[in-house]
Amino acid sequence: TDFIRDMCRLALVEVIHPSLCPYCRGRGERRSRKNANLPAKCERCEGTGAWNYKDSDRAHVLHVEPSAWAHSWRDRYNAIRSLIAGYEPVALRAVAKRLR
Repeated sequence: TDFIRDMCRLALVEVIHPSLCPYCRGRGERRSRKNANLPAKCERCEGTGAWNYKDSDRAHVLHVEPSAWAHSWRDRYNAIRSLIAGYEPVALRAVAKRLR
């Protein structure tokens, strides 16, 4: 489903770019709601582009109520994130081997 795909994408982003703000994608700015051509400071990361993920943030990004996240989705998400994170060292070893 789209929700599972979005959850996997968020987990992938969190593993690959753990400190990037998911709202502005690390740029520190977003398009203004009043004028789409005018960038505005990202209100979530306060313009820093950095982010420390919390369960409430994950629920918000995925459009899930925090209680539903905690009850039904948090453990599943953590399993997905752990699975993805487990492949990172494998991928790094493969890249290092090719560079030798």
